[in-house]
Amino acid sequence: MCTLAFWPANDQGRFFLLMNRDEAVARAPATEVATFDASGMRGAYPLDPEGGGTWIGVNARGLALALLNENPEGWVEPVGRVFTTRGAFIPELLRDPAMTGIFEIERQLGMKSLEDFRPFRLVAVDTVASSVKELVWDGVKFESQTRRRDPFLLSSSPFNGLGAGEWRETELTRFTAALEGRVPTPADLFRLSALTARADLPPAFGLSFDEKDYATVSTTVVEVPVSLTGITLRYRLGRPHLSADGAIQEIAV
Repeated sequence: MCTLAFWPANDQGRFFLLMNRDEAVARAPATEVATFDASGMRGAYPLDPEGGGTWIGVNARGLALALLNENPEGWVEPVGRVFTTRGAFIPELLRDPAMTGIFEIERQLGMKSLEDFRPFRLVAVDTVASSVKELVWDGVKFESQTRRRDPFLLSSSPFNGLGAGEWRETELTRFTAALEGRVPTPADLFRLSALTARADLPPAFGLSFDEKDYATVSTTVVEVPVSLTGITLRYRLGRPHLSADGAIQEIAV
């Protein structure tokens, strides 16, 4: 379960990604942001200490990748199959100097043996090409979809079938209207990340929640100017609605 919001600030030539990570409480927290400089390609991503991968990252070329678990209807996990962690390929793709844009990333994933991965939805933003795509592996086939550069919100949650996704999208619309045409700041997006569900809804409808076994455990905000100068990844560990004053790691790429 995770939530991802894309926000283009087209008039200022930049975009934002906001991602809340929902995870099992028993899972070790991602306490650090990993940085790299591979063959001159710099980048950053929060490091999952258990899987060794990540769910969101960005590099100095202005490529940003964000990963959501996919739960396709009818897909049954093969008995005895040992899967590779889905987050492993984000660092691999961001570090590779041959991955100059979304086309190369889509081609590279299409050449992989994706049967080794559980279903996923990868959102790829290419600043230079001004392009946004969803790359989806449903356990059977790999497909891509180009998105308009408009604000959107995606979530992976077992409550989506009960309306959680629609409720979150409605709240994004409310948030947009409240800005009254102003471009959001990173502080605005961190406040959005702390949104909890209405009292009459299950807590997990919220962008931030805290249940016995699962909770929202961190927030990441990626900011990428079209000039590629000042690319920044901001990361805050902890329940967003309980850690408004928590320390934010700010990494310039």
